[in-house]
Amino acid sequence: MDKKEFKRIEKRIYNYFKRDKKIAALKHKIDILAKQIEQIDKELRECNISIDIESSSPSFEERVQSSPDGTSYAEREVIRITDLKLKRKLSKEIEIEEIKEEIENIELDNSILEYNLQYINEEWYKLLELKYKFKKNETQISLEMNISQSQVNKIKQKAIADIRRWEEWRKVE
Repeated sequence: MDKKEFKRIEKRIYNYFKRDKKIAALKHKIDILAKQIEQIDKELRECNISIDIESSSPSFEERVQSSPDGTSYAEREVIRITDLKLKRKLSKEIEIEEIKEEIENIELDNSILEYNLQYINEEWYKLLELKYKFKKNETQISLEMNISQSQVNKIKQKAIADIRRWEEWRKVE
């Protein structure tokens, strides 16, 4: 196995072990977006819109207000602000759907690896967890697992070779 392939598989293992944290962060973002959508809905229901005084009015004397489409300045501003709020709401709803898709993709990408890691040797799994989840170096792993550094490297190489074979089997199917 070449160095590039080894690094690619290592990256997949890192992603596997940090998936829960990433998914939790994405779900938190969904919660924030949902609260923002709720706030926009509340503003729309309550007609919480403030309009500046029309800047083009030179005086406060009585006059007849007319426009080509029959709407007043206030009506145009209310429509414009309402449209902006609806656009914000829609963009947040789209972002939520994109995040949900990202979560589904993370779960799908890790499903095969997760399934196969259930059946891996316990010692190998512990080593992978120490290395890729807790980001410990070979010396720390060797001390914690009570094995030599060379054993750490051999086990890591074997485990990654097995993971590569799982991916090859998946491609054959």
